[in-house]
Amino acid sequence: MSGIHFFTGQVICSPTCPIEHIDIPGDRIKAPEEGWPDISGLNNLQASNTQWLSDSAIEAAVREYHSGLAPDVQSWIDVTLPLINSEVFFPGQQGEDALVKFIYRRRDRMYRAMKQKEYSIFPVNTQGNHWVTVVLHKELSADTDAKGKGKGKNKKTYSRIGQMAVIDPFRDDGRIALVTSRMESILRGAAGFQFSENFSRTIWCPHQPDGTSCGPRSYWCAKQLMDRIQGFYESGYFYNERFWGDLSGWFNEDFVRGEMIGRTAWAGVKAMGYNARLAIECVNRVKNYGDRSPDPTWLSAATTMKPSNNHLAYEKRRADKPPPEEPTPRRRRLADPGPPPRLVPGVDLPRETGEDALPLVGRIPSAMEVDNSAQELASDQPHRHAVAKTPKREDDDVADMLEDVRLPADSPRRRAPTWSPVPRSSDPYSNPFMPPREPEEYASVVDQLYDPNGNPFVEQPEASEEDPFIGPFSWGETF
Repeated sequence: MSGIHFFTGQVICSPTCPIEHIDIPGDRIKAPEEGWPDISGLNNLQASNTQWLSDSAIEAAVREYHSGLAPDVQSWIDVTLPLINSEVFFPGQQGEDALVKFIYRRRDRMYRAMKQKEYSIFPVNTQGNHWVTVVLHKELSADTDAKGKGKGKNKKTYSRIGQMAVIDPFRDDGRIALVTSRMESILRGAAGFQFSENFSRTIWCPHQPDGTSCGPRSYWCAKQLMDRIQGFYESGYFYNERFWGDLSGWFNEDFVRGEMIGRTAWAGVKAMGYNARLAIECVNRVKNYGDRSPDPTWLSAATTMKPSNNHLAYEKRRADKPPPEEPTPRRRRLADPGPPPRLVPGVDLPRETGEDALPLVGRIPSAMEVDNSAQELASDQPHRHAVAKTPKREDDDVADMLEDVRLPADSPRRRAPTWSPVPRSSDPYSNPFMPPREPEEYASVVDQLYDPNGNPFVEQPEASEEDPFIGPFSWGETF
């Protein structure tokens, strides 16, 4: 039991609790293989709702959130805390001297980890009392081939800083410029990074009105940025310039602190090999976290943790900032997933990818079904609506055409066809809602349906008294 520090406490429990609680550890608790977890960050978070957070609290919460991303996305993002001395970011000679000492100390292990991943997101303590968030997007080094493999003995390395941003909730331009300059010196001098010509970026975030919420805000910024990278992955991109867009204007400190408490606590449970559970302990008082005297003062537990909600307000994003330009995004270097499933026998649907791709809804009719049904439904019989199982898309030209064909010829709702019988490009598969045909065949199909004025040009089928609609399938079953 050596190494464990414990106190017997009272936790809330229910009559049906399945857990065997341990009052006195004795030899019933075995030390984890990697040692007892560091819960200093958790204690820091639970001391007070106005307590300035330590680096262990922010790092533990960010790392735990990072572990929940897709495995491929985790391999893109480095969240290692660089452990840069806060004196480095002091202005004047004091900061410059600390910078020189830090550069010559060289933390090769830390920089080696940074070069293995495309993104780096980490908090930086400036002047010992304020957290800012540093965001790096890196590019592959010159000795890396197109497949991302290093030449010779070198592995894939990201040794060029393509873009960098410093997020300061105080919006102090002087502080942002200082941190940017010092980080560039560290990454160039100590790690050997190269920088692109226009690497500096700006990310807007809501303003911090107090002096203690910078830690939770740094976690909240890192979380939103990791979510953006997860979105890139799901869209098939590695990088997009919109990554540097504004963050959300809403920040609820009590909610964020609660989320960080949960993540750091669960990180401790995992470090214990899951031989632990979260519990609600009853407490009356807590020590003044900043009082290091032999006889510290005690404070009310309720008073220290109860949120004030004085700063709960949504801040509108700046209106003078133009939207970021969006160059051609860089796609993921992943194997093509192959052709889509054949939804209708004999009809191969074209594949569209990217942000403009439309989802395929329902079952796509075959060429014969489109031709036969259009002719048979264009009659003067009373129109009967079929109940669709999925809503019709407003931008679906073919659906509009079929809706017109189903209406009687003299119906005031009938419109002339607005869809083009000619493919939108030389590729006959350019329209995902039409069967594969040659350009000449498109014109022949339309000639069978309409005259130049848009009226149906087909023989009227004879409808039975039982069912005025004669067709091989029901529209409600098709779309």
